Amino acid sequence: MDLEDAPVVFQGKQIRRTWHDNQWYFSVVDIISVLTDSPVPRQYWNKVKNRAFKEKANEVTVS
Repeated sequence: MDLEDAPVVFQGKQIRRTWHDNQWYFSVVDIISVLTDSPVPRQYWNKVKNRAFKEKANEVTVS
């Protein structure tokens, strides 16, 4: 594992990351795990994505 792909530790938990095109990319699931203490962060992320998609689909555009 390169240092560029080494996880970082935040509040005692590891967050996966990678360096690509001069930018850091972090694992959303790992960040959710740290911020929410959810026992199943992947399910939490899926619910957030689904709610955002439904809200976007329900928006009415006015010209």
